[in-house]
Amino acid sequence: MRSGACGLWSVVLMAVAAVAGCASSDSESNSGGQAGGAGSAGGEARRIIIVTNGPDPFWDTCEAGAKAAEKELGLVEKGFVVDFQRGDFTDKRQIEMLKQYVIASDVAAVGVSVFNPESRNLATEMRTLQEKGVKVVTIDSDLNREKYRDARFAYLGTDNIIGGRELGRAARAIAPDGAKFAFFVGDLGVANAVERMSGFIEGVDDDSKYVELARLSDGGDRTKARKNVEDLLNQHSECEMLVGIWAYNTPQIVNVVDDRMIRE
Repeated sequence: MRSGACGLWSVVLMAVAAVAGCASSDSESNSGGQAGGAGSAGGEARRIIIVTNGPDPFWDTCEAGAKAAEKELGLVEKGFVVDFQRGDFTDKRQIEMLKQYVIASDVAAVGVSVFNPESRNLATEMRTLQEKGVKVVTIDSDLNREKYRDARFAYLGTDNIIGGRELGRAARAIAPDGAKFAFFVGDLGVANAVERMSGFIEGVDDDSKYVELARLSDGGDRTKARKNVEDLLNQHSECEMLVGIWAYNTPQIVNVVDDRMIRE
C-alpha cells in the first residue's frame, strides 16, 4: 500500500472520529449515562461509514488506506470500526443507504462522496442523520455549498478547483502554443468533475489558443471510457490533447494512444 493513502485516511478518520467522539461524550454528559468507551453504545462498536459514489477500484485503495489508518489510530480500542460501502453512481442508491443508517443504532459518523451535488433528498437525509446525533461529512466531492452547506459538518478532501488549475498549468507548459482538447470523466454533474474542469480552464488562463472540443461521460464504465476516447479521436482528428478527470480515465486514454501508436 502507498503510504500517501494511509496518511490521507489517517487525517480523514482522525477528524471524523474526533467529532464522533465529541458527540458521544456530549450525549453521555447530557444523559448522565455511562458508556464503555468513546465510541461504544452498550459495548457495541460504532461504525464510521464511508459511502462511495460508485464501485470504482479507486475506492479499493482508499479502503485499504482507511483500514490501515483504523489500526494506526487504535480506533477499535476506542469503540469504532471503519465500514466502506459502495454506491452505484446514482444519488438514489446513496439516499437509500442513508435512510438505512437513520434507523441503525451503531452509526457514529458518515462520510459521503456525493454523486449528485444538487440532490435535495440526499441533503435531507444527511440533515436527518445529524438530528439523530450522527456526524456527517462529505469527502472527495461535496454537495452544492450554497444550497446545502448545513447538511454536513465539513467537507474533507482536495480543493478540486486548485487541482484542475494545476492540471491546466501543466497542460500550458506542455503545449504553450495552445491545443484543441477534450475532457473525459465518469459524470459531468458531479461536483469534483465540474470543479476540476473549471479549474483546468482557469489554469490555461482561458486562453483562446486552447479550444475545448467535447466533454464526454462514461457513467463509471471503463469499456465506455475507452470507447469515448476512440470515438472522439475518430470524430475529431484535429484533437491534440486528451484530459482525464477521474482516476481511471487517464489510463484508458493512455491505452488508446498506445494502441493507435499516436505518439510514435
